[in-house]
Amino acid sequence: MGTELLTAREAFIGHDLSRAELELRGMRIDPVHREGEADLMRSRWFDYADMHPVAATYLFAHLYNEQTRRFYAACIDERTAADQVGFTPEDIFYSRDLTAMWLARRCADKNGWPYDFVLEVAQKRFIDKLFHRFPRPNQLYSEEFELDLQDEWRARLARQLVYSRAPRFKAMNFTGQVVQARHANFVIEQIKSRVRPHTGLLGRMLHEDVLSVTMAATRFKPDEVCAALEVAADLAR
Repeated sequence: MGTELLTAREAFIGHDLSRAELELRGMRIDPVHREGEADLMRSRWFDYADMHPVAATYLFAHLYNEQTRRFYAACIDERTAADQVGFTPEDIFYSRDLTAMWLARRCADKNGWPYDFVLEVAQKRFIDKLFHRFPRPNQLYSEEFELDLQDEWRARLARQLVYSRAPRFKAMNFTGQVVQARHANFVIEQIKSRVRPHTGLLGRMLHEDVLSVTMAATRFKPDEVCAALEVAADLAR
């Protein structure tokens, strides 16, 4: 999870706007819907936790378009899927879907969900219900859909470790930033929620440089860390 998002961040419309331009675009949003954005930046998925809310909305809209094309290819016509768009014009901040897209992005941020996760669940849900079009942005933040997403997220966390693959969150690049510490804690809490022993998963995270020995030592017993280091050494062979 996250590789596609990182690639998208290099190319999506709006990624190169200056701070002043982002602020100006943000004025298109009703002030009521701009409240609490600082709190959302503290709960937002790690890969884009520090993005300006306007840039984050551009990213969400970009990924929405990409998922629309995947839906079209899977359910309607693969040959013409590349020509499909989820909204017009191509700049979401000039589209009548702007407010709905902004609110859908906020819902994801409030819950700490990766945007691709939200959109993949939306596609699965609509296919399961035999709908023949990808959900509109205003269908991505309803109470019912949010509850479905919460269930899906709990299920995903129960069956796999979820974490960022961004270089910023490698243990070797840890500089004490709040978002880096939050990410490490998120990974550790997932490991600790599993039935013991934790050494296999902890060892894998040490091997992949998601966690450092120092991070592990603050939350796991010394014998667990030692055993996890042995697992990491075996994986490195």
